[in-house]
Amino acid sequence: MDGTLAIMEAAKLNKVKRVVITSSVAAIYCSKDKKKTVFTIEDWSDLEAATPYEKSKTLAEKAAWDF
Repeated sequence: MDGTLAIMEAAKLNKVKRVVITSSVAAIYCSKDKKKTVFTIEDWSDLEAATPYEKSKTLAEKAAWDF
């Protein structure tokens, strides 16, 4: 998450107009609903059930969106 925010801050400081983030399915895939097959912008991995990798990807992605 800190790395993502550092990139976003640097982009803002340098007046970058567009940032492209390559995400990971890990940010949305660890859902409480195990039968879910269609995901939207509202879906995030369940941080309580997520592995450390899934949790880190979810937190970094959320931080970028919140920025």
